[in-house]
Amino acid sequence: MTELRSYRKPDVPREIAIQIASYVRVQWPSLPGMKTPLWESTPYPADGMHFVIVDDDVLISHALVTHRSVQYQADTLNVMGLSSVFCYPTHRGKGFGQRVVSAATEHIRESAAVDF
Repeated sequence: MTELRSYRKPDVPREIAIQIASYVRVQWPSLPGMKTPLWESTPYPADGMHFVIVDDDVLISHALVTHRSVQYQADTLNVMGLSSVFCYPTHRGKGFGQRVVSAATEHIRESAAVDF
């Protein structure tokens, strides 16, 4: 049975983390820092929020919410966005990508991120 979960990087179960890193390595091979150890060396921030859909320990879909502070004139803005959004090809067309993006978007809406 599929389940939507969310984790900070240090809390992602290792079997799920390895599947995230493996997909990203294949899809975006030019990303820096993708060396062993597989998950720990990924450029994902420790405080980013990973949204995943899993079937037991099998990853189906993923989206990451990252944030950074940006100086704009006299203000410091908290800017958030999505990264590493994907759905394994065997599960495409079933709404899983939409589910992780919706959950990630709701996380951003509930945060202190700036909305223009």
